[in-house]
Amino acid sequence: MIKNWFLGRLPEWFVQWVVLPAAWLTFFGGVWLAAQRFPREYDWRYMVISRLLRPHENPQGHWVIAIGISVSGLIQIPLPGFFYERLRGISPWGSRVGWGFMVLGLAAMILTGITRILSSEAHGVLAMIAFVALVLSVMANTGLVVKQGLSRAAPKDSTMFWNWIGLTVLALIPMVGTSLSQLYLYCFARGLGQAPLVWRSRGVPFVFSLAFWEWLTCVFLIVYLMLLVGLTCRLKNQNLNLCLKR
Repeated sequence: MIKNWFLGRLPEWFVQWVVLPAAWLTFFGGVWLAAQRFPREYDWRYMVISRLLRPHENPQGHWVIAIGISVSGLIQIPLPGFFYERLRGISPWGSRVGWGFMVLGLAAMILTGITRILSSEAHGVLAMIAFVALVLSVMANTGLVVKQGLSRAAPKDSTMFWNWIGLTVLALIPMVGTSLSQLYLYCFARGLGQAPLVWRSRGVPFVFSLAFWEWLTCVFLIVYLMLLVGLTCRLKNQNLNLCLKR
């Protein structure tokens, strides 16, 4: 059982409806508890998640979110093997790239929480590595699924087409929103400074806050991964032999 967990040899329904929800409930549960222990007002629309992780700003709650992040990463350990086993038939090289980035991202995610507890200076670097690696992994795996789903060998299915569109929109909204909001601040509102709650008091809409788009990206990533797991295994049901038969 432990070996199957690490290799991702789990039923699709278990990954989609148990592993992913448990991982993200752990993550957001840690965030919520840390926010409750924050010594001042915490407005998620204007304040980034990393504020909760700083011992000098959140002395009573930084360890809670740190544990939540690490445990969330541990719960997601089956994902690299799960996607690799199901996508290697499309492209062995491409599936290895997705596997490698996801392993790197989850390892950095686990270490991010641990190093924060130990007050290590490596926290910021690990957090960036985790974010970039997980995004690249999801992009690589999505590319393989879309490539096979739109190939001539794939049965025509209009619902699959709209699912591809949905994946693209989910990926683009946070990136476009973050880029446009920060571009606006750079060009027209440089005098606001870096005090988010001051922005709120001045009536600056939260859509211009980097924190808002950070939170939105986290939520979109949950939906994105669940949809990607479902699409990966819908290709199996169309007799494309992408998913292992259990």
